[in-house]
Amino acid sequence: MININDKKLILDIHNKIINDKISVREVERLIKDHHKKTTRSGRQINKHKNSHLNDIEERFQEKFSTKVNISGDNNKGKIIIEYYSRDDLNRFLEILNIT
Repeated sequence: MININDKKLILDIHNKIINDKISVREVERLIKDHHKKTTRSGRQINKHKNSHLNDIEERFQEKFSTKVNISGDNNKGKIIIEYYSRDDLNRFLEILNIT
């Protein structure tokens, strides 16, 4: 049994299940990621990044509903977007209009 008190999260997960046909494992990962964020008093901030890059990283994570890591500085760097299935990758391509 999963205990989720965040109604917005429940609705978001419901929509992803229906629209994106995400797997049970992906649902579990979304819930786990949400619990990590809330148990760390809000934002997860990497002290080596500036607040601007942290904000962008969080926006990517919200948009793609997956772990995203930005390394580098304001001028040059790398964005890593994790995916856990072929369907996940295809969903990212649809979000980016690259299908």
